[in-house]
Amino acid sequence: MEMAYLLAVLTGILTAASFPLLEWWPLIFVAYVPMMIAMNEEPLMRRMRIGWVAGAVTLLGIQYWISHTMVFLSGFPWWAAILVLLGYAATFGLSHALFGALYGLIRTYSGRAAWIAIAPVAWVIIERTFPALFPFYAGNALFRTPVLMQSAEFIGIGGISALIMLTNCAVAHAVEERARGRASDYFVPIATSCLWLILATWGAVRMHQVWSLPTKSNLAVAMIQPNVSVAEKRDRTWVSRIEAWNRTIEMTEAALSMSPDLLIWPEGGFPFQFILDSKDTKYANSQHPNHMYSRRLYKMALDLNLDFIAGGLSRRGDRTRNSAMFFPRNEQRVEMYDKQHLLPFGEHIPFADRFPSLKTAIQGMTHHEPGAADHTWDIDGVRLAVGICYEAIFPSIARRQMNHNDADVLLNLTNDVWFGDTAAPHLHLMVQQARTIEMRSWLIRSTNSGVSAFIAPTGQIQAIGEQGSEEIIALDVPIPNLPASVYRRFGDLWLYVYLAICALYLSYQYNAHRKKENPTGNLTNVTLSMDQTERDVDEVERS
Repeated sequence: MEMAYLLAVLTGILTAASFPLLEWWPLIFVAYVPMMIAMNEEPLMRRMRIGWVAGAVTLLGIQYWISHTMVFLSGFPWWAAILVLLGYAATFGLSHALFGALYGLIRTYSGRAAWIAIAPVAWVIIERTFPALFPFYAGNALFRTPVLMQSAEFIGIGGISALIMLTNCAVAHAVEERARGRASDYFVPIATSCLWLILATWGAVRMHQVWSLPTKSNLAVAMIQPNVSVAEKRDRTWVSRIEAWNRTIEMTEAALSMSPDLLIWPEGGFPFQFILDSKDTKYANSQHPNHMYSRRLYKMALDLNLDFIAGGLSRRGDRTRNSAMFFPRNEQRVEMYDKQHLLPFGEHIPFADRFPSLKTAIQGMTHHEPGAADHTWDIDGVRLAVGICYEAIFPSIARRQMNHNDADVLLNLTNDVWFGDTAAPHLHLMVQQARTIEMRSWLIRSTNSGVSAFIAPTGQIQAIGEQGSEEIIALDVPIPNLPASVYRRFGDLWLYVYLAICALYLSYQYNAHRKKENPTGNLTNVTLSMDQTERDVDEVERS
């Protein structure tokens, strides 16, 4: 294998090692350097192939668990699951290939060093817009070191990615300059290091400021993590569901001794289909398990004498929804939030409404109906913006949910049982953690089998459960009197402004380059020059 492709593979390995499993996060500051060095001064298609290899290896190292899920949940044979994983990795690699295409243009028209500040914005735009089942940002690698992430309250997780790519570009520039015999040209990497030192210092100060703010309320929360296993999830019999219900009820009774204000069951915590009108007279004698246990849930919520939230499937006509159910204290009613953004192939099957046979084509896959509205629930004066699982991955969705009725806390109900004993639950926690700094709010994350967590507005994990264990995770959550962050109000406005400035600069440089190449305006000379350039490139490639 050529050295350029070995460097691309090295980028994939270093990037994957920066995330869970290994979490060697300092590697993210140099992970993309080998790829960029390999791409430099290469023709378009070769740059794209180098990027494609780097991206495919990255995904294989980070999301290897996709094949595990397909085998143990959907019954795929290993060979088929591995083929699907390789196909997904090849698709994800196209994002890095696209960066390779833009990288050459940016370096050609931005001058000797200006590309260092322009290439990162191209990377972030691709991160933000390239379609992926489980999207993540380079900036997420720092989730264990939130002191470096505090600027996300202004620029979001995309801005943290841009700063990381700025560092990678600076290091790549220094390596290239040294190779050209300009060993003294270390200004850019030194300046970048100083920038991170400033950000870390400011981050420490800002975290102290947030913790020092007066609180406007305090909410005692207890979360039940019943740890439903993959085997139980696959076993769809009433017996296994009743066993899960009994286990959850026992844990709920134990949690009451902690005197919480709010009790939370995770996504799928109610193991039946919740029938909203099951307590009505016409269903009072129904012995169907869905009706029976829906009535029991109503009664239990009333007897608890506290606010109660549970996740589970709800039935509306002939369609099911993935729902969060809020039972206000001492009230015989329930408020429902239905998940709006469903996981492709996990919660909805593309084109299944047009081709109904797809709904039963693959074991373990479901086809739910999406919800249509955001909800904010008031608990002792604290407003909770509720989301389910996948929704907290996306900054734009979290912003909308938090801005709905000016919420104080982001609540997320999650079920990561699908992934078994892999790194996926920690990756899911990782991509949600950034929402706390962006919104300057608490994240209460209740999961079925781990990893449940309370994450403070500083991004620090204050309480966390173990993956694959039955636990009650409880915490008194102080709600600081914080104004809405810049990012919560304006989102990625900074990115669009930055992109416009870069586009204007590159346009100016491009026109200047054309005038320099063809000062007389003779198009024939330009065409001949381009033809000669292509012949020179072909000759170099043949040699």
